[in-house]
Amino acid sequence: MLTASRLGISQSIVQAHALAVFAIAFAKEGSYQVFKHPVIRRILIYWVIPPLFAAGLVALLITLFD
Repeated sequence: MLTASRLGISQSIVQAHALAVFAIAFAKEGSYQVFKHPVIRRILIYWVIPPLFAAGLVALLITLFD
């Protein structure tokens, strides 16, 4: 998020707050305990899967129509 912000790409304040909560949880409990929590897993899945799906779909469309 810091890199995107430095490049001028706006970022959601919700993402910044969620990442701050992740950082505090990592510091308090360690990474294994954080990733065991179902809410954390769900958030990470929804942050990773849709962008990858969208990028794949765009790549497919570019190859089909190029």
